[in-house]
Formats: sequence, structure tokens, C-alpha cells
Amino acid sequence: MGGRIRRGFIGESTGSLLSSFLGGLPTTAYAQNVGLLRLTRSGSRYPVIWAGGILLILGFVPKAGALLGLTPGAVIGGLFLPAAAGLFMSGISLLMKMERTEANFTVVGVSLLLAIALPGNVSGLTGFWGTLLTNAILVGACSVLLLQLLLVKLPERFRKRAQLP
Repeated sequence: MGGRIRRGFIGESTGSLLSSFLGGLPTTAYAQNVGLLRLTRSGSRYPVIWAGGILLILGFVPKAGALLGLTPGAVIGGLFLPAAAGLFMSGISLLMKMERTEANFTVVGVSLLLAIALPGNVSGLTGFWGTLLTNAILVGACSVLLLQLLLVKLPERFRKRAQLP
């Protein structure tokens, strides 16, 4: 399994590099794919290959692009909703597997609250701190890492050192 994941990362990195060289945006595998996997129960790569081929062909047909551009935002949101719900539930199921300690509950709770509340309250910041603190994903990820270090990992290390003779 590790080899497949490594080759997947290499393929995605190569695709991003080629896309950037050709003047496009870097490609990425979005987390919504997890939600789509749960929704469709299809782990096969062949539907993705077919969809990619169809989209590649349609990319050379301007009328098809114009037709897709007419899709109302509400329809796109409705199509995205089941995938987002699956992704959300995957995250909840991961949280249910974590060790139930006060430190872990504090890390998760404070990080979620910061990710929800902080970006809206510091929207006037600019520069590095503005970029960091106004992005909910960055706030959540950084606060999880920092709080995990401060509230879980460091106390564990101090406890282990105190137990050594």
C-alpha cells in the first residue's frame, strides 16, 4: 500500500508541475474525494479516468465550456452537498476514534472554535499574519499542531522523564 501512495504523490506532483509549466493552476487531490468515495462506494480509478478523458475532450470545445459556465451556483452547491456531508462525517468518525482524554478534547474543541471564530474577527490584518489568521483551514491546522504539542506531547515527555530513575 505504501508504494501505491508514494506513486500517487509522485503522479500528483508531476501533474502539478506540468500544469504550472503550461500556464495552468497546480492540480491537487481534494478531500471531497473521500466524501465521493463514501457516497458512490466506487474505489475504482476507471470512472475517474473516463471523466478526465471526457473533460479533456470538452476542454477543446468552447461551446461545451460556455454551457458548463451557465450552470447556476445553486445546482453546483447541490451537487457538492453530498460530497461535503460525506467528508464531514469522515472527519467525525476519525474524531470518534481518538483517545478520549481531556487534553484531546481541549485540543479539538479549541481548534474548531478558533478556526470558526478567529478569521472573521481579524479580517483587517494584512501581510503574513493576515494571510495566516484569516484562513480558517490554516488557523485550525496550526492550532491543532500547537495545542497537541503543548497539551499532549510535552506533558507526556515530562511524565516519562519524571518516571525514569
